[in-house]
Amino acid sequence: MTDQEPWGGQRAMFWKSEKQGTFDIERIIQFASKNGWTFVDTTKYMTVDLKTWTYFDKEIFPLSHEGFNPNVTPLITNFRDG
Repeated sequence: MTDQEPWGGQRAMFWKSEKQGTFDIERIIQFASKNGWTFVDTTKYMTVDLKTWTYFDKEIFPLSHEGFNPNVTPLITNFRDG
């Protein structure tokens, strides 16, 4: 996370690789620590979980101003009643 100055908020990074074993957790944590970043948490998800992260039939990473929520809630909208 970085200081967002007077506006507050958070910043997150999403890393993706098509090649299995690309990311070395220990090296990532060491890199973050050397750069003054604070390790907060870690979670693990299966590929099948990631496939549920969609919104309006598009893949998403479920991070918003409210934080990370892996349980995506679909938006129910009836455009005809507009």
